[in-house]
Amino acid sequence: MDSVSESFANNKKNRFSRREWLFLICILLMVEYWIFHVSIEFADSQSVLNYISFAGTISSIILAVVAIIYSFVQGDSQQAMSGILARELENLKDVAGDLSEYSSEFKTHLVRVDTITDKIEALDRGILASQGQLSSIQGVVTKMSEAQATMGLGIKSSIVNVPAAPAGQRTDNEMLRIILRRSTYEADIISYALNAYSGIDENKRPSYFIFISNIVASAMLEASKQKAPSVTSNLNGYIDSVHQICMVLRAADFIILENDKGMSKSFSLSRSLLESLPVFATEVRASDNPYVKASIAAIDESVAKI
Repeated sequence: MDSVSESFANNKKNRFSRREWLFLICILLMVEYWIFHVSIEFADSQSVLNYISFAGTISSIILAVVAIIYSFVQGDSQQAMSGILARELENLKDVAGDLSEYSSEFKTHLVRVDTITDKIEALDRGILASQGQLSSIQGVVTKMSEAQATMGLGIKSSIVNVPAAPAGQRTDNEMLRIILRRSTYEADIISYALNAYSGIDENKRPSYFIFISNIVASAMLEASKQKAPSVTSNLNGYIDSVHQICMVLRAADFIILENDKGMSKSFSLSRSLLESLPVFATEVRASDNPYVKASIAAIDESVAKI
């Protein structure tokens, strides 16, 4: 299109404009009119009439030549313009072909952008879900920590209500029996689970939190579903119960964490606890309670998969 503009500019510089042509024709017509007017005024003079007639003929010839030249110039200008327009149309066709190629590339990039957008949205949803799970776990840990003091007071109360042995003669086995064998069914299940834990290869033993949630609390949840299928149970509630009893055992140094700064560390059992667990496990295995039996079966199944 720039070349078309340049051509128009050159034509305007090198040729008469339409207004100039019209102005020239008007002048010639005025001259011819003046000649005819003079010829009418001097119609009685034959010599003047001959001169005027000759001049009119010459003017007509000049006007005809001017008309021919104007037609030729206009035709040449139109041909030049048509040639320029034809070349520009060819250029536009090339540009249209390039745009078609680019449009297909743009479509491919748009599809890629849509795919990336979908992946980012899925990642965002995953991050939000992970944050929700972390918040839930944090809430469970907070509840466990808050319940530790209450559980400790309950155990101390149980100890106070047991007939006191002579000073310095209460053994670890008696303390463990008070904690694990004189409280709740959950304590029975925990003693059985700890005994099963002690039989696992040291290189395959689960971490503290995995033991509480995936082995003990999950077994209790499964047993409660078998006992009362219509009742909706929450795994976090069982995790709280197990953690409270385990915190008491930790406070009495029966359960020792390798690093006590986090629950995700592995742990070991004291010698006195290891000596007492087989007896407790035998007593628990002999229980007639359906809830305890179902929990024992679930614990055995979980330990067998390790």
